[in-house]
Amino acid sequence: MSAHTPGPWKCSSDYAEIIPTTGPNAHVELARVVGFCDGSSYYSAREQAANARLIATAPDLLAALELALATIERIHPSSPFDSTQGTRDIAKAAIAKAKGVTP
Repeated sequence: MSAHTPGPWKCSSDYAEIIPTTGPNAHVELARVVGFCDGSSYYSAREQAANARLIATAPDLLAALELALATIERIHPSSPFDSTQGTRDIAKAAIAKAKGVTP
């Protein structure tokens, strides 16, 4: 079981809030995407909306990557000469980063 709030998540209509859509905390703000970073950098509304969409999609992306990795490992078992090893390593590192563990 993952330690993060289960998806799916969505963006609020103004792209400022990330909100889970199911579970006990459905519709309660999970995160806020702001236009300022360290008080000096400003993100445009377009970039803020894009960031919010990407964050809201994180649970779906993690699930898709885990499924893709499992499929690659099932179809093409690892070997010393495996052409998919680089892809596997990148996928495993991204999954570990998302879960806060060492690959």
